Amino acid sequence: MTTYRVAKENTDGTEAFRSEAVRVALTSGLPRKQVAADFDIGFSTLNRDFSAARPNRKWVGDISYVWTREGWLYLAVILDLHSRRVIGWAVSNRMKRDLAIRVLKMAIALRQPPKACIHHTEGGSQYCSRDDQKLLRQHGFRVSMSGTGNCYDNAAVETFFKTIKAELIWGRSRPTLETLAPDAEVLRNTVDLTNPHEVAQAIERAGPLDLVIHLAAMVPVQSVRANPGAAFAVNAGGTINLLTALDGSPARMLLCSSSHVYASKDTPLRETDTTEPVSLYGQTKLMSEQAARQICAATGRSLCIARLFSIHDPDQTGSYLRPTLEKRFATHSPEAPFELHGAGSRRDFLPASEAARLITELALSEAEGPVNVASGNAITVADFAQAIAPFPLNIRPVGQNDTLEADVTRLRAILGERHD
Repeated sequence: MTTYRVAKENTDGTEAFRSEAVRVALTSGLPRKQVAADFDIGFSTLNRDFSAARPNRKWVGDISYVWTREGWLYLAVILDLHSRRVIGWAVSNRMKRDLAIRVLKMAIALRQPPKACIHHTEGGSQYCSRDDQKLLRQHGFRVSMSGTGNCYDNAAVETFFKTIKAELIWGRSRPTLETLAPDAEVLRNTVDLTNPHEVAQAIERAGPLDLVIHLAAMVPVQSVRANPGAAFAVNAGGTINLLTALDGSPARMLLCSSSHVYASKDTPLRETDTTEPVSLYGQTKLMSEQAARQICAATGRSLCIARLFSIHDPDQTGSYLRPTLEKRFATHSPEAPFELHGAGSRRDFLPASEAARLITELALSEAEGPVNVASGNAITVADFAQAIAPFPLNIRPVGQNDTLEADVTRLRAILGERHD
């Protein structure tokens, strides 16, 4: 019988219409609203009036992110405000201008709207492209767009996306270690990895092992800053204690590390990039990696290092980004500005259940060395916050931005179809 031991993780632990309009504004000295008027774009002609006495009088549309096993998918919809029915939809793995055009063509074909029907969307480049605006003018739409940074102008669609995600997407189960390896005996560790004696006893009680998945870590930023010694003891010392206790066992190890071993970079990070952690937490994880590399090399143990990028889960607790945001949502007034540090920062967000699947399949492979574990599709912190918020956010960016986006070429090469 193959036995797998899992160390339990510490739970604390495009050419765009708008681009041309802006260029004209800058070169002509005209204000943005005047340029928009010259191109027949009305800023919030809808004026947050989401009622409609008859069908085909007011249409609203937007594009949102949806997580799938193939990565982030972009869903575009158009709703008729009379019935709130979806009259057009389109999906793509790229957020390009054709997405807005496809959904509009579908809605037009279905409804054949009369002249002067209001078509309201956000002011993104997909909706400001020449082709999209040409199609709207051909069919006599009154074009309306949300004000800059004002999500309340399109609250009806924001609410629709929130509902569909909450009811149909979030909370769906993912394969567990038991289902991916049904013949395995899975042992979960609960001992304190900073105690060498307890770790040694746990390994002895476990008996012969083939694979160790080492997840335990001290992660929360506040905890790491408050007690850096404990963070190094858990993240680096715990790894050393575990490998010491495994002396004489041929068990392969998968060490779960973090994207924080990298420094911010504007292009996707590859496993061969220099590791230059800027945070204390990143430094503890890099020390763990270095210790594991040297010990495993000296003892001939197979080692795979899974560098996990940003994860989130509805049940997450502590000082992680998602629970921190959700606590603020609970007491925040929807009309008030929502200050968000690093709103423009790009992160490769991955649901925890999907991260667990990828890590498990990586552990069951024969891969060695560092592997980025992520979707490969980064989004901004602001977009992530809006995606999980129970109401439209009036985000006010504060602080500096940075980028931690993964190049997942190696992960895809290792897992193949299993990453899809």
